[in-house]
Amino acid sequence: MFLDIFSVGISLYNIQEIDNQKLIKFVQKTSNKDGYKNDKDILSNPLFEDLNNAAQKKMEEFYRKTFQSNLKIELSQAWSNIADDKYITIPHTHNDAIVSAVYYPYCEEGEIIFLNPAGTSLLSQQKDWMIGEWNKYTNECFTVKVKTGHLIVFNSMLQHMVRCKDPERVSIAYNGNPKAVNV
Repeated sequence: MFLDIFSVGISLYNIQEIDNQKLIKFVQKTSNKDGYKNDKDILSNPLFEDLNNAAQKKMEEFYRKTFQSNLKIELSQAWSNIADDKYITIPHTHNDAIVSAVYYPYCEEGEIIFLNPAGTSLLSQQKDWMIGEWNKYTNECFTVKVKTGHLIVFNSMLQHMVRCKDPERVSIAYNGNPKAVNV
């Protein structure tokens, strides 16, 4: 008997009802490439209301499916990125959150790469020639090709990075945490 004992999931959505052109213009004017990311303008700006609501809803769906809990997710941070910002092209996690998401108002050719959390320890002795077929047990990473309108939701502790071939790529990133329920 072979048991699949651990699993990590991500969710991919195609969000259609967002006015991407307005978001792109705002991000191009306000984003601080390779610098501190300011979240106040996105979480409180009416321009982002539809996207914030969609992201929160999808992050709650992800949390519910992953943790089998009906807790609501409260958006704690949001920021924008343009092209290959140096902070997103190296492997990183979002330490202050439980659930994260990234939305692409514009992306023609890009990837978000998730690193296998067991990869470094469980696969450290495996050599390429020892593996007959790459699969979820042997892959060191999982790559998602992203396009305009994609929203990716994932566990904030899942290491990830961006490979960006598109100099105009725009993304909006979110962090969220479960909202405490009064008992």
